[in-house]
Amino acid sequence: MTQSAAALARLQAALLRLERAAANRAAAATPDVAALRDEAAAFERRHAALRKSAGQVAVRLDETIARLAALMDTEG
Repeated sequence: MTQSAAALARLQAALLRLERAAANRAAAATPDVAALRDEAAAFERRHAALRKSAGQVAVRLDETIARLAALMDTEG
């Protein structure tokens, strides 16, 4: 093997190591989509009761505002 062939082989090996390192970093930086979906679903389950209560409060508030508006219309 000539010096240039040996240098080329070393360069190719170094390039391969660099590509692997870059791929490993990219894989580590990429979020696990399935895990994120599972976490979002768990969050939805944990907060479903709170969301339901908030919806009920909003409906009651709307009804109260409508009643107050009706009272103001009848008085004025």
